[in-house]
Amino acid sequence: MKKTMNSIATLFTAAALIVVTASSCSKDVLTQENVQTVNRSTVYGRVMTTDAFGKLQANNSGVEVTLEMGGQKKTTITTASGDYQFENLANGTYKLSYAKAGLATQQVYDVAVVNNRVMVSTVRLAPATTTTLQSAQAGINNNEVWINVGLTPQPSYGKPAGVRIFASKNAQSAPAQHQAHYFLGTETGGKIPFTTVEDLKAKGFAAGDVVYLTIAADTFNSGHYFNSELQQWMFPSMNQQTQVSNISITLPY
Repeated sequence: MKKTMNSIATLFTAAALIVVTASSCSKDVLTQENVQTVNRSTVYGRVMTTDAFGKLQANNSGVEVTLEMGGQKKTTITTASGDYQFENLANGTYKLSYAKAGLATQQVYDVAVVNNRVMVSTVRLAPATTTTLQSAQAGINNNEVWINVGLTPQPSYGKPAGVRIFASKNAQSAPAQHQAHYFLGTETGGKIPFTTVEDLKAKGFAAGDVVYLTIAADTFNSGHYFNSELQQWMFPSMNQQTQVSNISITLPY
């Protein structure tokens, strides 16, 4: 009887050891899986740099790229080809910032990472424009909406400039219902069509509306991005100091 009881006790002890050992192994495996799930994602992309006139640069190194989520940041520097990469990332939604001395900063929001490799669209960095807007007019000719601008320096062959036009129903700097970026190459003045009456109507304007335009000088290869935190478009290369606001036109019936 005593021998039987000892055998039963031994079996229970062995079973307990098996349960404990299996439990411990299971926990280790799950922990390892969690580590792999959380830290196996990669974000990568490329940055191209240009001069003020949109010419691509041969060396794209030295751009500081910052990856951010929830106050946690990682930073890396682009290679000569403009490539960058972040590895071993936790799942989540990230923001990327791109900065280099002499160039306008760019940002990319809402980069979703879920156990995968995420390629970010190529970002172009250009210097902020040094072009100033001296004068601006606008009008309508039949269906065409035109502008006439004076810039310093004047655009010329090989040295183009950009002009950004915002249209709004409100004269008090309300968010624009329409915005356009027009390239100026060798134009020396005159009326330049940038949109149509029908296009403005498709953007929410109606016949008889007064449309208020804001016009600003910009780079030829202007970069812009949507800031999802502020819920507005950002134009880091644009010269806001010399922009002309509240130029009004009235859409015909």
